[in-house]
Amino acid sequence: MHLPPRAVILASILLLVLAEAGGGAMVKFKTPLDRVNRERVEARPQIHDLVGVREVDGPVIDNLLFRADFAFRLFHLHGEGMGLVIFAGGLMIRNFLASPVLSGALYAMLALGGFLYPFGYLAWSGMIPLLGLERSKDLAEYLVWIPFGGAALVAMGIISLALGIDLYASCRARRRKG
Repeated sequence: MHLPPRAVILASILLLVLAEAGGGAMVKFKTPLDRVNRERVEARPQIHDLVGVREVDGPVIDNLLFRADFAFRLFHLHGEGMGLVIFAGGLMIRNFLASPVLSGALYAMLALGGFLYPFGYLAWSGMIPLLGLERSKDLAEYLVWIPFGGAALVAMGIISLALGIDLYASCRARRRKG
């Protein structure tokens, strides 16, 4: 098995490390805020006396959504996922695709798109207090999530299609021999 190029490996490892550091910071600094909000939610009366089902009104939800760490949490989760996608996609490209032009394009789309996509959540967390939840979400979507997340998704789609065609061709070749 051949490993992907060093740039792809470094991009995935760096993203995993940053996501883990983000997760550690989230646990360290955001847990007290969660505790306060959880206490406020749990202080609400239960609905129909069902265990664990609370009546949560609009202001509590608005308070949760307008905090910038809401987007920061998503950076942590999506950073881990995209780091694994970059590495796994790089392995598939190196080991199963023969075309150097297609391989180079897919490496670039995976490494660049997969690495920059989660940083849209950090940008969003900075814009929420300035622009509000919806306007900052729309801006981050058009500037970061669609182009970079789209690049990673298209790369994974092409890899899946190429692997599917290769699998189909090998199954067909086996039938002809047998």
